[in-house]
Amino acid sequence: MTYYDFFKDWQSLISSIIAFIAIFFGANHKFKLDRKRDDQLRADEARSVLAALYGEIISLRQQAGKLAEFLGKTEINDSKEYFDTDHLKRHYSLTEPFLYKQLTSKIGLIDPNIIIEIADFYRTYEEARRELFKLGDVRLIDCSEDRFIMYRCCEAVKIVEPTLRKIEAILIINSASEVDIESAKWVKEIDETMYDEINS
Repeated sequence: MTYYDFFKDWQSLISSIIAFIAIFFGANHKFKLDRKRDDQLRADEARSVLAALYGEIISLRQQAGKLAEFLGKTEINDSKEYFDTDHLKRHYSLTEPFLYKQLTSKIGLIDPNIIIEIADFYRTYEEARRELFKLGDVRLIDCSEDRFIMYRCCEAVKIVEPTLRKIEAILIINSASEVDIESAKWVKEIDETMYDEINS
């Protein structure tokens, strides 16, 4: 039997094997391309979610800092006077987070460590917000009664700073400006010093 006769008898099988190999490698290559494309789409979506949350956090952090400073300066200046707390809430409001709740289904796209840090910020912010809305209509402003709100606002501003730096690095954007809470921090430090002295 010649080589021609041999290959002629096995021609169909050989052709099938070659076709199978071509299809396999073609499908595998397509799978890798599709997977690479899907990974890129997920990465882009994760960046979009981060960008949206970053914008909201910047706004909420600014509000928390503004309220903390008001309460801190009120204590420093010993400014205890009757005050319409509706006016207080309008000018030093802590608005309800919107995007964080709307993007719950997309949060899983983000780095788990960043998710935890973002969740800590929103939890702390919400604690301050709930206490703010518990204030009566008209009351004597005395920061000794409002320490929890001031502490929570300070904490919200402080704990999210490293997270913002991480997000800015991912998004390749300039760092957000710092929030001034010096008065609130000073009052907090005095409180902590007095507490330590009392309990020492």
